[in-house]
Amino acid sequence: MKLLTRGYWVAAMLVALLSLAAPANAFSITPLDTEIDVLPGEGYSGTIQVSSGAGEVSGHIYISDWKRLPNGDRETNEPGILPRSCGKWLVLSPTQFELSAKENLEIRYSFNVPADATGSYWTYVMVESQPRPMPPQPGMKTGLMVSAKARFAFRLVVNVSKGRKIIGRINRVEVVPAPGDGQRDGGGLQAGFLFENTGNTFINARCYLEIRGFDGEVINQSGIHEFYAFPESEWWVRLPIDSGIPPGEYLVLGVVDYGGASRVAGETRFTVPELSSPETSGAGR
Repeated sequence: MKLLTRGYWVAAMLVALLSLAAPANAFSITPLDTEIDVLPGEGYSGTIQVSSGAGEVSGHIYISDWKRLPNGDRETNEPGILPRSCGKWLVLSPTQFELSAKENLEIRYSFNVPADATGSYWTYVMVESQPRPMPPQPGMKTGLMVSAKARFAFRLVVNVSKGRKIIGRINRVEVVPAPGDGQRDGGGLQAGFLFENTGNTFINARCYLEIRGFDGEVINQSGIHEFYAFPESEWWVRLPIDSGIPPGEYLVLGVVDYGGASRVAGETRFTVPELSSPETSGAGR
């Protein structure tokens, strides 16, 4: 098992890193994710489009299972190891490729859903290019070559329309100082709540914060934030608290609409101090 670095979306993270070394019309794939509704025993097939960009590129395609940890880190596993992996269902074609400049490729994936499957399953199809030479950049010594290796993750979520259980809860709420940008302190507060998907179905959730006085009056309400949660897993959602709230003691309420029978909420107390360095108190309940 290997621990990967923190990232909100692995594909977005890889694209951000690669953009420093590759031109805008470089190797890429579409789409980066898809969600499919199927029946037990049903077969399905789909495609991923690969573009070589401005130069020749070769590479390979494989399946990888990732488990997202509550803090955003990821663990990678062999296909089919995780209880709700559909990695072993998939058949890929092709698994190797060589493309000329400005050439496109269609990757086909197919699978059959087991007859006893219930709820949601997921995996990632990895499309990885081999290192290839790139022209020397301005300022480099004569003869020095640079190679670039790109890797993209296509996330596949399969929702089986049988025995679906959509259940969620908030296990903890906290208020902590907001992180800085690496050059200065955050200078504010942020609320975090630990949402647990206790069901067996992939959830696309919407949430918001309410700041209330102890008398129950709503002082401030945040905008809507969206996040996703895999079955039987926890995920920290963190949102900033409006810096315009005057000093005093308040309640923060995290509310999540996860598509179940009702919304869930959790709250904790916190203090906006007179001083510039915030102090927080309270434990979620």
